[in-house]
Amino acid sequence: MWQRKSRTDNKSSTPNIFKPILRRYHLQSNTIRITFDPRYADRIGIQAISKNLFVHIPHVVYLFHIELIGSTKFDENLHRITLPEAMLKLYEQIFDQNKTDVQFLIDNRIVNAHRNILCCRCLYFRALLLDDFNEKNQQKPIELTDIDYETFIELLFFIYTGTYHPTISYDLALKCLIYSNKINFSSGKDAALEKICCYLRFNHHLILSIYCLIKEMSPAFDCLLDYIYELFARYMNEICLEKEFFELDKDLIIDLIRQSSQRNNQEKK
Repeated sequence: MWQRKSRTDNKSSTPNIFKPILRRYHLQSNTIRITFDPRYADRIGIQAISKNLFVHIPHVVYLFHIELIGSTKFDENLHRITLPEAMLKLYEQIFDQNKTDVQFLIDNRIVNAHRNILCCRCLYFRALLLDDFNEKNQQKPIELTDIDYETFIELLFFIYTGTYHPTISYDLALKCLIYSNKINFSSGKDAALEKICCYLRFNHHLILSIYCLIKEMSPAFDCLLDYIYELFARYMNEICLEKEFFELDKDLIIDLIRQSSQRNNQEKK
């Protein structure tokens, strides 16, 4: 009904009175919608509106009394929800079927989600939900058989918030890493990789087991493999005493020792 394209740069808290020109519409309503540009939300505060509104139609005059009561002063400390907080609230809605618009079936359990968020954040789900996949027109939950429930819930948390839970376990981070790589979800893969590296840095007994796993999946996780080589070179005397080290295949032992030696020589240079 009314739009003001210009704006003022005055940051004063003095209230500004505006008188919008309302266009004539052949409809009845008791509501006027005022939309503010969120880029200037820190400069906007509605204190109070109390005014008679006249709407003139030929031969008829309507009189409305509009009153919006608020505080007499604009509270600059008023809490405004941040984007991370808003996304977290949306994530919490996945446990409420009434506020979501897509469902998945995983381990015989229903998982709810928001279609738009999944499509915007992950190309895999965008293809799954919007392209020519059969799932696009399915009325029943979309069944995923290549991921378990716990991993999917954690992955959804990352999709919504941009981070994994701070308390994510090593095993769960590893599952998120592998599945993110499978669906080509690079941001989820990188974040899971960071969590795993943190675990390896302080838990050296995990190095050999993940070395065997990652070695089989090369070159998908070569960056993690390089970090494993660095850790082995640094803590070789400790790791070589573990029983698991003597159970390694001969080629893997040779590879570990050769790579660690190269890194030690580079550090000496």
